[in-house]
Amino acid sequence: MKWLMLISLFFNSAAYAEEAKVSKQDFKCYVDTTIDEQVVFYRWQENKAASLMASLPASRAAENERGQSAYIKDVYECVALKENFSSLKAQKLDSVTLR
Repeated sequence: MKWLMLISLFFNSAAYAEEAKVSKQDFKCYVDTTIDEQVVFYRWQENKAASLMASLPASRAAENERGQSAYIKDVYECVALKENFSSLKAQKLDSVTLR
């Protein structure tokens, strides 16, 4: 009987561990900040990406090349890291942004 309970406990914990694994994906977002327009990078769980993108305005962005920190005013576009932005201006800025 003890073995049955132990095996049952093992399989339950293994199933829980599989549910806890959620894949993450890298994203880049073209945003307008209090200083200038920037491309910022994030790593989010895929199932929470839409809500996290929506929560970006009023959050702090990474420091720019002069060491100034800024707050995000507006999010123009977020795409997967390997995808291209639809805006030509965002594509140009992305090509000069360090990874």
